[in-house]
Amino acid sequence: MTYREACKLLGPEGDRLIHMGGKHDIDLEEQVRWEEDRLRIHLGDATVTFLLTPEMPKSLRFQCDSMQNLL
Repeated sequence: MTYREACKLLGPEGDRLIHMGGKHDIDLEEQVRWEEDRLRIHLGDATVTFLLTPEMPKSLRFQCDSMQNLL
């Protein structure tokens, strides 16, 4: 995935969101879990889940349990 593709998947605020996320250190072994069709990142008070959407190629959904929203 290219940077432009990632920004597009995240919507109009994609560029800003990517830059904000780059400010946080993530321990891959401790905080990240890859499952069959999803990636989970544990961030202390919240867990973010990224889901592949095979019915929609080049599409990605994500959920943050602290927001209780599925985007």
